[in-house]
Amino acid sequence: MTRIVVADSCTLLCQGLSRLLETEADLRVTGAYTRGREALRAVLETRPDVFLVDTRLEDVDAFVVVGEVRRARPEVRVVVFSAQPEAREVRQAYEAGAAAFVEKRADLGALLQVIRRVRRGERLLDAARAAAIVQELEAGQRAVWARRAARLAARELEILQLLAQGCSNQEIADALGLSEKTVRNRLSEVFAKLGAQNRTQAALFAVRAGIAPGVPA
Repeated sequence: MTRIVVADSCTLLCQGLSRLLETEADLRVTGAYTRGREALRAVLETRPDVFLVDTRLEDVDAFVVVGEVRRARPEVRVVVFSAQPEAREVRQAYEAGAAAFVEKRADLGALLQVIRRVRRGERLLDAARAAAIVQELEAGQRAVWARRAARLAARELEILQLLAQGCSNQEIADALGLSEKTVRNRLSEVFAKLGAQNRTQAALFAVRAGIAPGVPA
């Protein structure tokens, strides 16, 4: 019998996943928690075979929890799962010692296979696998950036480049021979096309997409 503790900040998902896992004859969920600190305490006290933890916990950094579990209870196999996986999350999961990384969109059969394999001692998130996942996610993100950048007109690209260099609206206007009001209006259009909420997000997009020089944060 494989004993599992589940941690997911969404109550509905946490309870639903626990019920699904309980339908398997060889699996038993010994605890389901929506708060990371409670889940950590339960794992340290009850020593389950597998700890299934979401990357987006509300009360504590999920990867801090993973690291604590691996240090205090190295026999517990940790499976990290995410609804919207990012490259940094995969890196953090690997560095924290997780045995596997699973996307929430994976079907139940795939998740069950992962749980059973890590229970047998396999580490499915080794350096090579982590690198492959990161490469895949980054390639997908670059494609998204390229599609968004393609929406921008030539003048909007110029404005975005200057914004990313730290120029104010008036400085952008002076550099391009436009009125400050025109720059402000065009920036609103740029934000909308990029899905950016503010200047910082737009500037970060410009750097990461290669539109402006710099080092992405």
